[in-house]
Amino acid sequence: MTEQEYNALYDLYYSTNGPYWNWNGSVFNLPDVITFDPLDFPDSVPWDFSKYDLSSPCVDRWDGITCSCADPLPDGDIYCYVIGLSLPAHNVTGTLPESLTYLQYLEELDFLDNRLSSTIPSFMGKFAHLQKLSLAYNYFSGTLTESLSNLTKLTDLHLYRNELHGKLPESYCTRLTNLVTLELSHNRLSGTITCATQRQIHCISSTTPTSYNYKI
Repeated sequence: MTEQEYNALYDLYYSTNGPYWNWNGSVFNLPDVITFDPLDFPDSVPWDFSKYDLSSPCVDRWDGITCSCADPLPDGDIYCYVIGLSLPAHNVTGTLPESLTYLQYLEELDFLDNRLSSTIPSFMGKFAHLQKLSLAYNYFSGTLTESLSNLTKLTDLHLYRNELHGKLPESYCTRLTNLVTLELSHNRLSGTITCATQRQIHCISSTTPTSYNYKI
């Protein structure tokens, strides 16, 4: 993991109430005697920035982080980068830092059911590899940012149960050509999603979560 990626996780943690995040009641007990048997370790551990030179979010399997690692280099070092960040119901609170964009290889970003607020930041459109984005069940307000239409690899977009208003930008239909699922219900949006029936997008957009009428 690059220093920029590590710092991006650091910024996210301390910008969004990290010391008080909810680790979903998971029990993280490291063994008293460390061996090389993977069965001795839990599937994931809480984030810990107290040992900067010794901790590795990928190797230590920090909760909610998925990495892709290349083959070991000649000197034995392993290069990893973050491709998934999934923190649903973790009490992530406040606003997202722009340094998050240093996680440039992200394919999935999931902040479902947290306490994020303000507008959806325009820098969210910089994740060129992103396929799945969930900002649902938060406190985002304002209009939908046009920048999300830059996420041309996006297949799933979940924005339901926020405080969004206005119309869906037409560019979401014209540029998000890989979009399969679009969830916008329980907001204050208006208008018609013209591309939903044309491209058979699984669209949930009315105030009733079980409705599929393609109207906002």
